[in-house]
Amino acid sequence: MKFQAQRPLASILLLTFAGLSLICLNTTVLAQADEPPADTAPKQDTAAEESDSNGDTVSKAEQLEAKVNASNLAAQRLAAEGRWRDAANKFAETLKLMPDDEQARDGYQQAMNMLNQGSMLEAGSGVGMASVEQQLREQRQRATVEFDSAYQDAMD
Repeated sequence: MKFQAQRPLASILLLTFAGLSLICLNTTVLAQADEPPADTAPKQDTAAEESDSNGDTVSKAEQLEAKVNASNLAAQRLAAEGRWRDAANKFAETLKLMPDDEQARDGYQQAMNMLNQGSMLEAGSGVGMASVEQQLREQRQRATVEFDSAYQDAMD
């Protein structure tokens, strides 16, 4: 019997460790995907500088727009995953690059609202708070009635 009780516990511990390992691995891979290493950064050569004078290369404005779009996409991906703190930080980075970007501003506000919803429930001003308070009152009343009933049964 003791062996059987320890076996599920060991399985749960093993699965938990495996899950945490995968989460750490995914976090590391995603962090590396966001910023390329300095060693693999594209190097400019003299041919690129020559074509710059002709106007064939990408302008700085287009590069900035590409960075902003990439940052917005990364922030939206984080928001879709429910990682609101990371999404808010990424949207903030985008706003540093381009302060008048409406998509980043709206995304930042949404992420901050999602982060603040927990504190809104505590403050009692959140949408649907009345129904939550009502459910808690009903649970408390049920528990009190059940306790009183069990107490009376025990006394009899």
